[in-house]
Amino acid sequence: MMIIVYLVTGLVVIVAGVFLVGRSLPEAHHAAVSAHFKQPVTHVWQVLTNYADYPAWRKIKSVTLLPAENGCQRWQEVSGWGDTVTFVEVEKQPGSRLVVRIADENLPFGGQWIYQLREQEGGTHLTITEEGQVYHPIFRFMSRYVLGHTKSIKQYQDALGSYLSGKA
Repeated sequence: MMIIVYLVTGLVVIVAGVFLVGRSLPEAHHAAVSAHFKQPVTHVWQVLTNYADYPAWRKIKSVTLLPAENGCQRWQEVSGWGDTVTFVEVEKQPGSRLVVRIADENLPFGGQWIYQLREQEGGTHLTITEEGQVYHPIFRFMSRYVLGHTKSIKQYQDALGSYLSGKA
C-alpha cells in the first residue's frame, strides 16, 4: 500500500514541477528552419500553396478548403490524430513570402508560420519561421523541453523534400 502512496505522491510532484516550470516559460516563441530544394521557386511555391493536395505528401488525413475570409484563403486540416485545425493565409507574395496563421482560438497553441523563398543555386532556399504561442503551461514545457520548437517545421520540410524528390 505504501508503494502506491509513494508512486502517486511522486507523480503529483512531477506533474506539479512540470506545470511550474512550464508556467515560468514565456507563451511566445520563435523558431526557424531552412532547407534547399533542387526545384525552382515557382514549383515549390505551387506545392506549398496547393492546400488541397497536402494529404498526398504530409501526414494528415484530410484538408477541407473553406470560403475565403476578407479575400484570404482558409482551410481545415485533420491530423493523423484526428484533431482539426483551421488555417488562414494572412500574407501572400507569390514566389517569395507566405504567412499562414492558425485561425482557431480554442486550441492550447496558436501562431503563424512565415515561409520565405528565394532562388539559390538553380533551386529554392526555403526558410520557415514559426511565431508560436503555447498557452497551457504543461504544453509549454513539452514544447520546449520534450518536442522542441522546431519539430513541426522540420517534419514539414522533410515531407516537402521527400515529395519534391519523388520519394513520398
